[in-house]
Amino acid sequence: MKTLNFSISISDEAFELLKNISKRVYVEYRDHKYETLKDFLKSDEHLVFGKTSKWFMSRNFNGTYHLIDELLKHNLVDYFEDSWHLSFSITEVGEKILKNNL
Repeated sequence: MKTLNFSISISDEAFELLKNISKRVYVEYRDHKYETLKDFLKSDEHLVFGKTSKWFMSRNFNGTYHLIDELLKHNLVDYFEDSWHLSFSITEVGEKILKNNL
């Protein structure tokens, strides 16, 4: 049997997010139409309706949605189906990567 090793590169922020996802069953993004807090702060929800940064961050796993594509690209997370809102959980590959890099 041959053991194959490969490497991937992800940002430090994405790696921190992966570690945080691994501590939970899933993470949820209720307002994913805003990729970042900066995008949200330009929206009517904030400017017109008065929704706060704290409100946004609590509903969108601390504003980390913009990092999810980086983790999806490498199969480190996948969509979590058992949730009302857009959610993600860590994959077996993600768990193995974490185990080998902590």
